[in-house]
Amino acid sequence: MNSPLAEQLSSDARRYLEWDEGAWSPRLLKPENISQLRGSKALFARKFAADSASSQALLALHRQ
Repeated sequence: MNSPLAEQLSSDARRYLEWDEGAWSPRLLKPENISQLRGSKALFARKFAADSASSQALLALHRQ
């Protein structure tokens, strides 16, 4: 990178994704995955199941 700040930048995307081998898209994250997400340094995560339990688990994590 051609920048005076290059040494201060991180190449870590800070995204939390789980992939199954050979899959075309990330695995759906469910409430039971919240502990792994909490333990990561990720600022972004995808792909969450579109159900009430997942939404409630994410809201609880956000409120901590």
